[in-house]
Amino acid sequence: MGFFLVAFAAFWVGVIVGIWVLRGRAGARARHLASGLQETEQTAERLRTRQAQLQGMIEELSAGVTRHGPSGEILEANAAALTLLGTTQRRLLGRDSIDLEGDALGEEGAPLGPGGDPVRRVVATRHPMRDVVMGLRKAGSADRTWMQVSAEPVFGSDGTLSEVVCTFQDITERRRAHEQIRHLAYHDPLTQLPNRELFVDRLSVALAQGQRQGRGVAVLFVDLDDFKVVNDALGHTVGDAVMRTLAQRLKSAVREADTVARFGGDEFVVLLTGGQAAADLARIADKLHEAVRRPVHVEGRDLVVSASIGATVFPEDGRDVEALIRNADVAMYRAKEVGRGRTEFYTSAMGARVRDQLEADARLRLAVTSGELELHYQPVVSLADGRVDGYEALVRWRDPQRGLVPPNDFIPAAEAAMGAIHEVGAWVLQTACRDLARLPAGPGSRPRVAVNLSARQFHTGDIVEQVRSALEAAAASPSMLELEITESVALHGHDSTEQALRRLKELGLSIAIDDFGTGYSSLSYLRRFPIDTLKVDRSFVRDAAANPDASAITRAIVGVGHQLGLRVVAEGVETREQLRLLRLMGCDAAQGFFFCHAVPLTELPGQQLRIAELWAREFPPS
Repeated sequence: MGFFLVAFAAFWVGVIVGIWVLRGRAGARARHLASGLQETEQTAERLRTRQAQLQGMIEELSAGVTRHGPSGEILEANAAALTLLGTTQRRLLGRDSIDLEGDALGEEGAPLGPGGDPVRRVVATRHPMRDVVMGLRKAGSADRTWMQVSAEPVFGSDGTLSEVVCTFQDITERRRAHEQIRHLAYHDPLTQLPNRELFVDRLSVALAQGQRQGRGVAVLFVDLDDFKVVNDALGHTVGDAVMRTLAQRLKSAVREADTVARFGGDEFVVLLTGGQAAADLARIADKLHEAVRRPVHVEGRDLVVSASIGATVFPEDGRDVEALIRNADVAMYRAKEVGRGRTEFYTSAMGARVRDQLEADARLRLAVTSGELELHYQPVVSLADGRVDGYEALVRWRDPQRGLVPPNDFIPAAEAAMGAIHEVGAWVLQTACRDLARLPAGPGSRPRVAVNLSARQFHTGDIVEQVRSALEAAAASPSMLELEITESVALHGHDSTEQALRRLKELGLSIAIDDFGTGYSSLSYLRRFPIDTLKVDRSFVRDAAANPDASAITRAIVGVGHQLGLRVVAEGVETREQLRLLRLMGCDAAQGFFFCHAVPLTELPGQQLRIAELWAREFPPS
């Protein structure tokens, strides 16, 4: 009985304890549920607060934001979007694009079309579209606002498209600045015409289209004749004004679809598309000539300019950009050579000629560096007493293949639009100045040496410094140096030539006009320029003894020279009859084969003795 009571008591104790445990657990669960509900409410509140904050941030953004449904329809837009698009929520919501006028332009200015709309593309492809440039019109406005637009897809938990978020910002000012930079990079700042880079790009496109469509393309290279004279004589302000006027005239002379570019200086290049026939090209070239030739009125004066034009046609004259421009340039130089102010069409013969010139130019450059050039000297004899009072330095080329080459066989090639003449000319100057101290001296004074300057060498702009450096390097006296230029150099250089000649005279040397009487003889430049010597051309000397006209011209040149206080030297004396006639005319000095060929420096002492003996025989002392 006692055991039963104990067991019974233990049972109820267990029941009571179990009830207490269950009640404790229930209370804990209730407390946990209550706590969870409280945390859920707090989380929801935080989410509502964060959503409100995000919505506020979106509303404050300067960038436009629109939210689109899975079909692209606009569900929501922030204030910036409405401002940028110039619209209202009512008009915007429900549309499937921010292109309200439906005529958006792409980055290059072409119609964008529905296929280029970023949101529509995302709806169609489920892929993001970023940084699409769109030119949009606001309602009722012709002006466009340029936007940079991105569209991002948003997917649901099942992977389906739930919405699209579109963001955009105004880049109109940035685009305008970019276009200005682009314009500066691809246009000539003086004339606002396309520059070389843009021309090459357009020509490349035209050639690609011409290749596909079988259509011709033409290039006209236009170079103004002697435009440097305008700048030198009237100043660059006037020159620039003339250049701007001519640029616009050239542009107006061709179609809008064609391109007129300025390559720099006084060079323009024209691209013509459409496959014109040769007769049409000639007609267009004539229009360009006419546009240039019309007087340009600037600062109270009318200026008349001409141009030389070279023409090439694709594919006959070149199949790539470089060949067409290069060959048009070749044809232009040919137009200058045959008279200026005209048009020349490129031919294969011109190309062969240029290749020969390039080969000769390269070979001459090598000759300078390889020591293949030599200076020979021809004595200049005083006709008063037969003494040698000077020498003319004449360059020779000792070619390993051809032997000794006279200057007439390589100097013209060097001068023909190439660069070797500058190197050859500089070498002659330096060598002649070094040789001054070794030239045989005449009785009473040291003789002078004459050095020829080519037109291209003279117009480099640094000839004064070249001469000064050569004299200083040789420690030579400037009074022993005479520079010879042709009449064409003197006349075509105008003010720049006169200034250079005066600066050379200030160094203390002498200036001679070579081949006088064969070019554009003008007494006016003889008075303007600081000239010391006239050299009568050999063609007059050769015929003077037998031809009365040649004799009269020679006598007149001697008389004019003396009236102007100039020394007169006759070139090309080959007979005693010519010599005696020149003495009777009062010519001061002469040179030619009758006295001596041009010989190396080492042979001059012997030749000087021989000339003295010859003179004594011809004119024995009385």
